[in-house]
Amino acid sequence: MSHLFGDSLTSTTTDLLFGLPGSVLVLFSIYLPIPMLLTMIFLRTINPKLEEAGRLVTNWRGVLLGITIPQILPGLLLSAMLVFLLSFGEFSVPNFLRYDVFPVERFTQFSAFYNFKAATAAAVPLAAVTLMLLLTEAVFLREKTYQLRPSAEFKRMPVIPLGRHRQWLFASVAATGFILVLLPLVVLVIQSASLDAYAEAPDRAGDSLVRSLLYAIVGATLLIFLGFFTGYLIQTRALKYWRAVDPLTIFLFALPGTVIGIGLISLWNTPWTNFVYGTPSIIIVGYLAKYTALTSRISVTQLDEIPSSMEEAAQVAGAGWFRRMAFIVAPLAWRGLLAGWLVGYIFCLRDTGITMLVYPAGSETLPVRIFTLMANGSAELIAALCVIMITATLLPVGALWIIPAMMTRKAAQ
Repeated sequence: MSHLFGDSLTSTTTDLLFGLPGSVLVLFSIYLPIPMLLTMIFLRTINPKLEEAGRLVTNWRGVLLGITIPQILPGLLLSAMLVFLLSFGEFSVPNFLRYDVFPVERFTQFSAFYNFKAATAAAVPLAAVTLMLLLTEAVFLREKTYQLRPSAEFKRMPVIPLGRHRQWLFASVAATGFILVLLPLVVLVIQSASLDAYAEAPDRAGDSLVRSLLYAIVGATLLIFLGFFTGYLIQTRALKYWRAVDPLTIFLFALPGTVIGIGLISLWNTPWTNFVYGTPSIIIVGYLAKYTALTSRISVTQLDEIPSSMEEAAQVAGAGWFRRMAFIVAPLAWRGLLAGWLVGYIFCLRDTGITMLVYPAGSETLPVRIFTLMANGSAELIAALCVIMITATLLPVGALWIIPAMMTRKAAQ
C-alpha cells in the first residue's frame, strides 16, 4: 500500500488494520464459509413446491421473505451463533493484530507472568457466556434445527432469474472473493518469491511442518473413530444419558482453545500423568476435546441416511455389534467418514490456541512456529512459511476430494 498510495494513506490503513476494524475484517473472511455453506445446506430442506406455490401469488422477493427465509431461519440463527462463539474465543488473529481481547489477556497472564489463578479467573466469564449461548440454542433452536432435513425433491429447486441485476451481482460476488481470498494469497506468493526464503524455511521450520502433518493425521484419524461412535450413540440413543453427549461436545467446541488448554494443564500437569503432559500426546488430547463435535455431527447426519433395517437384519443373523459396525454401518457411511476426516485434519492442522499452551518443549507445530517467528523473522520467510502451510492444507484435501468423485464415476460406469 505504501508503494502505491504513499505513507499518509498507509498510516491510516495501518491504524485501522491493527485494531477492531482489522480484526473484524480478518475474522469475517475466515468464518464467511460457515454461514454460506450452512445456508446452502438449509436451502435443500425446503420443499420446492412451497416456493412454486408462492410464485403464483407474489414475486420472488415475497417468496423469499414469506417462505424461504422463515423456513431456514433457525439454521441461519444457529450459524450466526456459531460464528459468534468462534470469533468470541479467537486468540491468534487479535493477538497478531495487537487488539486486546479476553483470550489474549488470559494467555498473557498465563504465559508471560505464569499467573495461573488470574488466567483461570479470566477463563470463567468466557465459559459462562459460551454456556449461556448454548443453553439458549438448546431451548429455542435445537429441535427446530433437527427438523431441517433434506427434501426429497431438492434436486429440482426453482432458480431465481436475476435479469438486469445479474451483471452487478456477479461483479459484487467476484470482487468480494478477490479481495478476501485471492488478493491475500497473491500478496503472500509475491512476497515469498525468493529462493533464499524457501531455502531458509526448511531449516527454520522443517521439523515443525513434519510434526504438524503428523499431529493432524493422527488427530483426524482418532477424531473419526471417536466422532463416529459418539454420533452413533446420539443417533441410536443407545445409552440412557445420550442427551448429555451432544451438548458436552458442542460446549467443548464452542469454548475458546486457550480455556481448554488451561483445563488440560490443570488436569494432566502432575507427576503421575507426565507420560501424557510431557509428550505430544497432550496436543492430541486437546484436539479430541476441542473438535469431536465436528466429526460426531457429521456422523449423525450420515447415519440418519442409513436404514436401520440393515443393521437389524445383521443382528438377527447373529452378527455382533463390532461386525455390524465394521461391515455394514461404516462402509455405508464412508462419505461421512471421509468428510469428517478432512474437517478434522484441517482444524487440527490450523490449531493455535490449544497447541501454543500445552505443547512440550521441542514439539511446536508450524502455526505456532510461524507465530513465534513473526517477532524476528523476515517478511519473506514468514510469507514462504504461510505458503507452505496453505499447500500442506490443500494437497491432502485435494487428493481425498478426488477419491469420492472417482468412485462415483466408476460406479456409474
